[in-house]
Amino acid sequence: MNLLYCLSILSLLSMALMSCENTVMSAEDGKLSNSTPDSSALELIAMSQQAMQMAQRESSDVVLRQVETDLSLTAFRFVDGALTKEIVVVIPEPNASTEKWSIVINTISPLLMSPESGLNLQNLKVGPTRVAQAMTAYWPGCTVRTISLAAKNNELTWVAFCKTFEGIVSGSMDNQIGVFQPSDAPAAPLAITATPVP
Repeated sequence: MNLLYCLSILSLLSMALMSCENTVMSAEDGKLSNSTPDSSALELIAMSQQAMQMAQRESSDVVLRQVETDLSLTAFRFVDGALTKEIVVVIPEPNASTEKWSIVINTISPLLMSPESGLNLQNLKVGPTRVAQAMTAYWPGCTVRTISLAAKNNELTWVAFCKTFEGIVSGSMDNQIGVFQPSDAPAAPLAITATPVP
């Protein structure tokens, strides 16, 4: 074989290996998953444990159903075991001390409609920062509205919304694969803000 040909093949293989250095293929399910969680995922896990302790002051049998963030404000949405109330722990800004965290109780919430399983954040690998980066790379210049984590078919899935000139666009990212999937739906029109009459 030609030496230059062999060297070019080796070069291509080394580039492929370098691009995969942060990923690992699971032999059990064949899905691609991250070997180490994102730093923003680790931060979210730590916050969720503190949020759980706060929610348990309102009800001892709470279940985490949803997490929402815009990368500034973050909300952990819990429900009690009897599905009578939603307990929302709100963190107003990144790195806010727990003294600044607040609790909101809702007796009407879509999360109270069905006894779905809770979120197990111990398996969270993809953090909201990666979702935001992927979304703003796909729609350059868009403004992150909200990034929400829920369980879909017992798998953690991020759903994100971003504001563009055309309207609100959305996409999702699976916790196992970590690949951003833009929605096929057209951009939703922006809400019209009423102008006060002088």
